[in-house]
Amino acid sequence: MNPDPLSQRYAPQILLQRYRTGDRSFCDYPLSGVDLSQANLNQIDLRRAQLIAANLSHAKLVRANLTAARLCRADLHNVTAVEAIFSQADLRAADLTAANLGGAVFAAANLTGAVLHRCDAIASSWLAANLCGAQLTAADLSSATLTGAQLIEADLTGARLTRVIAGQAQFRSANLQQARLIRSYLNRANLRDANLQQADLSFAELRHADLTGANLMGANLEGANLSGACLTAANLAGTNLQASDLSNTQLNCTDLTAANLSGANLTGANLQSANLAQANLTRAGLLLAQLAGADFSQANLTDTNLLGSNLSSAKLLGVSLEAAILPASWQHYRQQYGS
Repeated sequence: MNPDPLSQRYAPQILLQRYRTGDRSFCDYPLSGVDLSQANLNQIDLRRAQLIAANLSHAKLVRANLTAARLCRADLHNVTAVEAIFSQADLRAADLTAANLGGAVFAAANLTGAVLHRCDAIASSWLAANLCGAQLTAADLSSATLTGAQLIEADLTGARLTRVIAGQAQFRSANLQQARLIRSYLNRANLRDANLQQADLSFAELRHADLTGANLMGANLEGANLSGACLTAANLAGTNLQASDLSNTQLNCTDLTAANLSGANLTGANLQSANLAQANLTRAGLLLAQLAGADFSQANLTDTNLLGSNLSSAKLLGVSLEAAILPASWQHYRQQYGS
């Protein structure tokens, strides 16, 4: 239904009156700058509606359809938009602080610079959405779908992303400090230069992910699958990588100082010039690993499998090689550094 020829001043009052009589179709409706705060607009159809800088704070938009609506700079804080559709909507610089967005759909929506602090977006969908520079601090995106989403330089400090599906998502230079990404799916995601300090990535899927230059200091990656990932020049100091899969990963020039790699699979990994000083590599598998120039000073390689590895120019001062499996050509290392 086309909008009535109303003045902008009376548009919200007429909309609410029509809504109360059962009308739900307000496609293309002009509502920019209007005040609809606390309004009950459940299941309303606002496709392509003009809501630029509108006030929808505390409004109810359960199962509303806002496909392709223009909501840039709109105030949506504390809105209840459970299972609402925002596909292709323009939400640039919109305020969605503490919004309830459970099950909502934001496919291909533009949320550049939007504020989603403390929003509840459990099981929501952000397929190919643009969240560059968005503020998602302390947001709950558990079980959300972020496949192909753009989160470049987004702030996700303390966000809950447990079991999120974010394959091929762009997190370059994003802040994920202390974020919870337990059992998340991040295969082929771009996390270059991202801040993941103290993040919980336990049992996460990060196969072929790009973590070049990322800061993972103190992060928990226990049981994570990083097979084929690139971690060149990343900071993994003090990181828990116990029982993780790092096979065929690029870890050259990476800082793994005091990291826990016990039981980790590093088969075929490139650790050239990596810093593994004081690292725990007990029972780790380093079969065919490239270790040239790596620093293993004071590291624990007890029961480690090093068959076929290249240790040329590696620093082994104070290293423990007790019961380690070494190539025949390496037996002098056992005599010099281990029992």
